[in-house]
Amino acid sequence: MARRRTGGSACYGIYRTADGRYLSVAALEPKFWLAFNAVIGRRGDPAELVEGPEVQARIRGELQAILGQHTRDEWERRFAAADACVE
Repeated sequence: MARRRTGGSACYGIYRTADGRYLSVAALEPKFWLAFNAVIGRRGDPAELVEGPEVQARIRGELQAILGQHTRDEWERRFAAADACVE
């Protein structure tokens, strides 16, 4: 059964950056999730993609803390060469 994307998955959401702007993340596949985490300097694990709500909430907090450290333009430059499904 396919999982519905309702915003609970850490790999699929919108995160605020240091300048009050936002990044949209849709790293639904393992290769995109690993690429995304590599760019932000976090050790990602494909198994995280299917973890339950408590783990997703913890990961979301980690991602927000990391992405909130730089402006959207800084993140855009970092993600420019990565195939990570980030806008």
